[in-house]
Amino acid sequence: MNTQLPATSCGNSPANFVNIVDTACVPYSSLQIGLFAAGCVLWGLAYLLLLRNSLRNRFVEMPLVAACSNIAWEFVWAWLFAVDLGSVFTWAIRGWFLLDLVIFALVLRHGRKQLRDPRGRRSVAVQLATTAVVFAVLYATFVGQGLDTPAGAISAYIAQLFISVLYYTLALRPDMPARLFSLTFAWLRTAGSGVMTVFMLLHYPDNHFLIGMAVLSAALDVGYLVLFTRKKNAESRSGQLATRALPNPQPVG
Repeated sequence: MNTQLPATSCGNSPANFVNIVDTACVPYSSLQIGLFAAGCVLWGLAYLLLLRNSLRNRFVEMPLVAACSNIAWEFVWAWLFAVDLGSVFTWAIRGWFLLDLVIFALVLRHGRKQLRDPRGRRSVAVQLATTAVVFAVLYATFVGQGLDTPAGAISAYIAQLFISVLYYTLALRPDMPARLFSLTFAWLRTAGSGVMTVFMLLHYPDNHFLIGMAVLSAALDVGYLVLFTRKKNAESRSGQLATRALPNPQPVG
């Protein structure tokens, strides 16, 4: 059951479809609600693409620790706490969680393929499941002690930074073929986080820690897009050159 704050004097209630004020009675403008909704949709599309690619490639491109952190955050905000923007956004997060649950099952099955050292591959599923539980406890404690915003923004950007940073250490590794990673997924997650960052700038302009994390995450995502596009183009050119270098078969007889 969700841990929900009671309705406030200005009308914010977790039972409302959409709240036009937060729990501190600060208004959510139509633009802010639209940005948050757009971010939810973009991340939902990103998850669907990630799921399709994971099933097709039998490889999950989400870095392992980021995957553990991600599903832990979604579990906490889908089932233990409720964002203060209204029930439609709580159900959006639950939708993310259900999609990510399938993705995480694939991470447990194929996650060993991300590891360089074969010694850790046998127990990788146990390690990842344990890590996800630890993250869930940490996020739940963080939120329960009142350290987060009512929209879950600070814990969300802690989780987001794991994704933004760890993609550099995985997808840009020389031994990781670019074909295993989706440029479309990178654009979707960058766009989803980007519109959420604009939402944070508009609604939490005085929360400098949150704004700092949001801007840093956006900068890292844009930098990754640039570097990964270069890697993908370089591998494509190398493949074309290798194909051209093959000798033409001579007809027999």
